[in-house]
Amino acid sequence: ARMWMRPARRLRGVAAWQGEALPGSNGGPPMTRWLAGLMPEAPKGVLAFLEPAPEVGLEDLPCHKALFWGPSPPADPALSRHLLWELTEFLGAETMREHRAKGTEEILIKGGPQMLLAILESQIKVGQDNLALQLLWLLQALAAEAPTERWADTMNEALSPAMSIPDWLGHGYGKVAENSPQILAAILSFLASCASQCARCREECSEYIRWP
Repeated sequence: ARMWMRPARRLRGVAAWQGEALPGSNGGPPMTRWLAGLMPEAPKGVLAFLEPAPEVGLEDLPCHKALFWGPSPPADPALSRHLLWELTEFLGAETMREHRAKGTEEILIKGGPQMLLAILESQIKVGQDNLALQLLWLLQALAAEAPTERWADTMNEALSPAMSIPDWLGHGYGKVAENSPQILAAILSFLASCASQCARCREECSEYIRWP
């Protein structure tokens, strides 16, 4: 069985045994017993996807190994910009229009949000506006295109870092519209995509997030 309890940078395999190899007795691990067919329903709280991730060409990109299997975040912002440029070109290409939803799902399942947030939280500093725009574009694409259930209720984890970008870039909330209207538009676009897909994001946007 293929399972993703939550998107992660590296897929984690889940193994089940039958016959004499069954681990323990009836009091053994519920997930293992369910996978082995000893429980009629999945344990409470389990979110399982028993279909493999789509494959639409992500693994063929030169940036794939570095982004999804290399150090996270990449060594420096310049390298991150180069690698993310390949990813944005991959999703944004006209030839990908019919496959864009599957492409975003593949990125999501392979831990795209965690990888993007690692770059966002460690490399977005004064002068990195272009890198911030790349990251926001990719996050917004994932929020808008990828199946909401694949996020496993973690979409809201990206809200706070996105809202911190004006401060990290040195613009502050008071001057971001004047100094970098593209950044403000990208943040609002990402928040709107999250709110349109996720009830928890709508709640946080309306109750907890406050623009100074």
